[in-house]
Amino acid sequence: MKMTAKQALGLAISALKAQPGTEQTRAAIHRLEQLKESSLVTHWTKELVTERLDKWRDSHGRNPTVTDLAEPGMPKSSQIKRLFDMKATAFLNIYYPADKPKQPRSKYTEKSREEYIAEFKNEYGRIKPRSCKEYNVKRCNDSPTWMTVARYLGAATWKELLELTAVDTEHLRRREGPKALTVTHSGCGFDKLLELLAARPEIKAIAPDPIIDMPNTSKLTLPERKPMLTYKQLIEYIRQESGVSVSSVQIAFVKRKYGLPVRKRRSGKALDKVSCPPEKEQAITKAFRRLGLLD
Repeated sequence: MKMTAKQALGLAISALKAQPGTEQTRAAIHRLEQLKESSLVTHWTKELVTERLDKWRDSHGRNPTVTDLAEPGMPKSSQIKRLFDMKATAFLNIYYPADKPKQPRSKYTEKSREEYIAEFKNEYGRIKPRSCKEYNVKRCNDSPTWMTVARYLGAATWKELLELTAVDTEHLRRREGPKALTVTHSGCGFDKLLELLAARPEIKAIAPDPIIDMPNTSKLTLPERKPMLTYKQLIEYIRQESGVSVSSVQIAFVKRKYGLPVRKRRSGKALDKVSCPPEKEQAITKAFRRLGLLD
């Protein structure tokens, strides 16, 4: 008859228990029981694995982990893999999940909906904020932020929270009283302005008006303003007058040549690479003279 090591140990323990209970016998029985529970088990079955894991759980008050499988008498990871066709980690997660520590309850989760609304209305009435940011800054430290209140009440925005809690927003519609404003300025005095105006040659002979003590500008003659054409208008004008097609870049090239103002985006090194044939430059110059841009 074939006998396993576990069975042989069991028979030996039974035989020793039948002997007189001397100290030596008791020590031998204790040692054999340890061996029986140790890794001398050579043939593991599914039932034996679950039995050993259940026993370990009952004696330790928690489910075993992969690290606990290294203890004597516990099934090895390779044996669990062979019997259950899965890694020991997966097996323990399914059949012996680790006890997760409970998350501490927040002081806010213990409040009811009515308590949230009442506390928010009290804080809002005390602060009378004009914005959600001001509410968060001035609220009591023990009171939740408006975002926390809104989340528990199901409001998505500050405006929705105010409507849901029906707080008094009269202070938002009340206008503040008039304020006294002081305006200061810096600049030359009136006498200095008259002095500067009198220094201009064209108004030296004009006497100041005695009523307002200012020069009578109606007697001044202002030079006639020369017409300013766009590049598009200049291109069309040159085409009609000279029958030559030019580009805006070529016009800017000629402008810069005669010292006329050129747009910043058309000035600089870009114009140095522009090619303007003599006939086109002559047509552009002729148009400038007719328009009074050149003498």
